[in-house]
Amino acid sequence: MGAMTAVRDVAAIRLDNALRLFDEFVQATIKHPDAAALRGLERRFAERLQIQPSYWSQIKGRSRQIGERLARQFEQCSHKPAGWMDQPHDDPPPAALAEALLPRDDDERFIVDLVLTYYRRHRSEEHTSELQSRLHLVCRLLLEKK
Repeated sequence: MGAMTAVRDVAAIRLDNALRLFDEFVQATIKHPDAAALRGLERRFAERLQIQPSYWSQIKGRSRQIGERLARQFEQCSHKPAGWMDQPHDDPPPAALAEALLPRDDDERFIVDLVLTYYRRHRSEEHTSELQSRLHLVCRLLLEKK
């Protein structure tokens, strides 16, 4: 039973870290994300990790886990040290990033309201790690609206 818990813990940590890598990718790619710029980012992120976009979608949707080999591939493609994917990284985002996420106008406030509405409707343990990332959630919502 303890080994099963450890496997689930590593799987959850790897998923959280993969979502963190996606956030870093978005931040490095787009300084001021808007709907047009966010389209296609998931595909480009998957290409960076050398996986198919559908595989990335399955990982995010929790129908596939990130195994040992794939974790090392993600680290290598993202220039992270070996073992990075297996360690929790709970440090908060820098203050500048947090401030950059605040809505600047009515359009951005609408998007934030949309995200909050989605979050409140879908709040569950299953979605917690994914919902921790506001940028990821906004990207997902906007891509779903295509």
